[in-house]
Amino acid sequence: MGNWDNITEEELEKFIVKNKDKFDKYLPNLEMEERFRIKLLNRFKKIISIVPHLICVLIVTVIISAASIWTWNSYIRKDRYEITLKEKAYVIAKKAEVILYKIF
Repeated sequence: MGNWDNITEEELEKFIVKNKDKFDKYLPNLEMEERFRIKLLNRFKKIISIVPHLICVLIVTVIISAASIWTWNSYIRKDRYEITLKEKAYVIAKKAEVILYKIF
């Protein structure tokens, strides 16, 4: 067990089982434990960060919404060539103005 670079999984398992009592008896160095904790936290930060995905979803949602509104207004809406309520009110007001002008 002197060469740790070429150890197989079975050999490692046998070593751990054989020396189980030593693993339970000795505590790891506090610096080693702190380094391990920092690496573990950094790894979870990398795995759990979904902000880039949410930004992509937001951008795609905005683009699809804008394209849908443009398509609706340009091609699908049935009343796009009809007169609007504002234009109708303007026409009625002009007619009323002409009628009032003729009367007075």
